[in-house]
Amino acid sequence: MELCTLKKEIALAANLCFDLEVHSFLREWVNRHQESMLLQFEQPIDEYITNNALRDFFLNTRHPIQHLLKNRFITCHLGRRSKVVYFDPLSGDPLLAVTEQRIYNLARRMDIESMHVPFRAIHPNKQTEAGDTADISTYPIGSALCYNSGNHFMSRPANGNVFNENSKRCTAKSEGRLHILFKRGFLEDRLQDIKILATAMQNEYESVPQFL
Repeated sequence: MELCTLKKEIALAANLCFDLEVHSFLREWVNRHQESMLLQFEQPIDEYITNNALRDFFLNTRHPIQHLLKNRFITCHLGRRSKVVYFDPLSGDPLLAVTEQRIYNLARRMDIESMHVPFRAIHPNKQTEAGDTADISTYPIGSALCYNSGNHFMSRPANGNVFNENSKRCTAKSEGRLHILFKRGFLEDRLQDIKILATAMQNEYESVPQFL
């Protein structure tokens, strides 16, 4: 438990540093483009950079991800290994910095570079204008959006990271009439495994109920 708490504290500190670096990056961008771009500031500059500048950066920059990755600190954080990311022990969700989640969400929503997004991006209809995750209370009444997880895996590395974290907690093993199928692949692959397993048991005249 202490190790888990320490890892979370380290992740929070790293995320804070990342947010500050992105804010610094955006401040420089605003200073360079305020004369040539019609950015409307209806709030103090610090609030604008914290809340809306990243969205405007994506809207007004060609290949915004490439520009962000020119910053070495930003690149190192976005490309960090999964073992230094804190994953919620219940949901398995990675603990991401505020601006980090916005980058992934905006990249998916605007689909500017048709790129794979690391970890998770939230469905565009579940995002705020700034790229944050919208509160469920803002969804339309009766909307199907209320009945799914809202997480969208955009890349094989992302799926692999989440699978690895979840597999650490899967300690059950097939025994007797209990059959555990926990492997990499698609749902169709597991259904095919079940079909093969069921056929084999049928050929052996197995009539006792089985649990998959």
